[in-house]
Amino acid sequence: MHQDIRGIQYVRAIAALFVVLSHSTGVLQQSDYFNRELFGNHFSSGAVGVDIFFIVSGFIITLVTLKSETLRPKVTLCVYFSKRFTRIVPFLWLCIFLYAALRWLGSGSIDIQSYINAFLLWPIGEVSPNVVWTLRHEALFYTIFAFSFLVSKPKPYFLIIWCISPLILWIVGAGNRGIWSDWAHFLFNKANVEFGFGVLIGLLYQKWPRIRSAYRAPGWVTGGLLISVSILTFCAKLYSFGFIPIVLFALMVVVTGVYMPASNGLLARTFRILGDASYAIYLTHNLVYQIGGTIWIKLLGKNASAPMAVFILFILAVVNGVIVHYIIEKPLIQLLRRWKLPFKVRKQPTEKAF
Repeated sequence: MHQDIRGIQYVRAIAALFVVLSHSTGVLQQSDYFNRELFGNHFSSGAVGVDIFFIVSGFIITLVTLKSETLRPKVTLCVYFSKRFTRIVPFLWLCIFLYAALRWLGSGSIDIQSYINAFLLWPIGEVSPNVVWTLRHEALFYTIFAFSFLVSKPKPYFLIIWCISPLILWIVGAGNRGIWSDWAHFLFNKANVEFGFGVLIGLLYQKWPRIRSAYRAPGWVTGGLLISVSILTFCAKLYSFGFIPIVLFALMVVVTGVYMPASNGLLARTFRILGDASYAIYLTHNLVYQIGGTIWIKLLGKNASAPMAVFILFILAVVNGVIVHYIIEKPLIQLLRRWKLPFKVRKQPTEKAF
């Protein structure tokens, strides 16, 4: 990774922790577990981690695929899609298979259609595991970005139109149910705006060297600022500030992370590890809650300390994600990248860490 933007891994770590926190009560307060509201359902505001993830995705894709200043492609269209597929899909398929197998072992039946939808990243319909819904939007963004910047004649206006397309959803009043409404909510989703903000940050960072070399405050200052704006973003979601304020706070989190100086301190290393493992944490944490919650209820009953269960399973979900990243996800990606592709791959040392 670029040494001067290592802080983006801290942002990914924060986003992952927010999502895990959100699902800690979202899962455990269901009827199969404690069957009551936990912590006033306030932890659900951790869903803002998804907003942060979308902005980070826009920034990273811009950084690793476009050259500085010229903004010309670093890779061909085929190489781009191959790298995206290798990074995202095989590990996703493995997790889907694991979820489905454990669901069948636990209940004897599964909703096969929802797993097929997840496997294919099909835009419409339920997906299992439910966290896959975000990857459907990621896949759409990757496609729109590719045909906006990586073709022989770039058409950036294509991406711009897509990013403002949620306005179209509002204008046509897609609240009416039916297939059009489902497709409209997918194609013109407000997530488009968040990806767009990420791309904008990436374009500015790439195009103007002065932005890249802007003054960087000491680590303890930017670290404190990163924590502060992250808390503000969480609170903006908690108190329902509205989509635009929440996105602007999330944007501040990402920008602060971009300008975080590199550090080798214990806290920095920990957050860097969590950032590296954020995808594995994201895909596997609900499995820990479901298995751990079931064991907790069977051994201790529903009257046992729910807050303690939330805390312990939160830690286990994060640790499990890190372990899965190092023993499964990372080796899998390295193995796939060693395979010879049917087209020439240009060496890109900056993408390795992403």
